Amino acid sequence: MKKARLSPRFEHFNCYEDHVTLWDRKLERLVNVYFNGKAPYVMCELCGRSDCEHVQFALSLPKVVETLRARGWRIKEGKIKHVPP
Repeated sequence: MKKARLSPRFEHFNCYEDHVTLWDRKLERLVNVYFNGKAPYVMCELCGRSDCEHVQFALSLPKVVETLRARGWRIKEGKIKHVPP
């Protein structure tokens, strides 16, 4: 009998100055989510979107949120509300 996989789909792999790297277990690959001061302020390298599951997961990570808030970003409920000019 096959054992059910109960681990979460995404795992925080590493943080860098301008991006976070995630492990996507479903796709079995690393995914980078980039942050910058120009629109779109966040971008998934894999999906080319700013609202995919990878971005949502990245914005749920306390270390990422703390780092962005220290730079003046306002994040509420996993969404970017303000990016300083």
